[in-house]
Amino acid sequence: MTSPQPSPSGVEGPRLAPPELTPIRVELPEMVRMTRDLLGKNPMVKERLSKAAASGLFRPNPLNPNLELRADIFIGPKLGEVRTKNPREAEPIFIGMIADRTGLEPSDIQLKTQRGKDGWTIMRAYKPDPDHAGNVLAHEIGHLVDFLPDKTMARGNILGRLASLKGYMKTMLEGMPESGEELISQAERESLRKQIRETYLDDISMNRADFEGDPELSGAIKEEIDKRYKAALTEEMRRRGLVGRDEVMD
Repeated sequence: MTSPQPSPSGVEGPRLAPPELTPIRVELPEMVRMTRDLLGKNPMVKERLSKAAASGLFRPNPLNPNLELRADIFIGPKLGEVRTKNPREAEPIFIGMIADRTGLEPSDIQLKTQRGKDGWTIMRAYKPDPDHAGNVLAHEIGHLVDFLPDKTMARGNILGRLASLKGYMKTMLEGMPESGEELISQAERESLRKQIRETYLDDISMNRADFEGDPELSGAIKEEIDKRYKAALTEEMRRRGLVGRDEVMD
């Protein structure tokens, strides 16, 4: 790529990719056909997967490989869930909690309820996103492509479609932050860390003045707070279904 030429004002102009590098977006129906060409069958859509937190799952069984998708990914990323015996009363409270935590308007949150035989109702909150299912399927197709032997790639025009998929994945990844953590606002992260710190200090019956003059104790407390904060942040990312480049490429 040639270096951008400065404009008369001294500000660099836009960086333009050469035409041959412009990626082609692969839509969901085409990715389903791609999966069928590679596996000989469509992705399996299930209400739940064996890995509870997974949105999609590729099973590399040499005799019977499968690609599975969780049914609710077609709504969008899951923001959280709760079990209740009083769904009518719990619904506005639950939506309010999700809105406060994510910064979304209540009208931008979609709710799905499922009543169990035990009398409990599971309420799940989602952020509607028509691209979410395609992103999940593209990620699982990446695992599938890594699994298949080279000779399988000669099926029809599958190589061309895989090249298009790689272009789509490149575009998608370039627009994503390195980690899903960056999709949680700085204010939310600071609030979470403060909550973790206050809870931990309360648990050990100490305040800042008790350890400020002791570097060793101060370091140990900071290390424990950092560990608890990272665990809480990871759980929050899982609940919201947030991923970045690092998680997608994992």
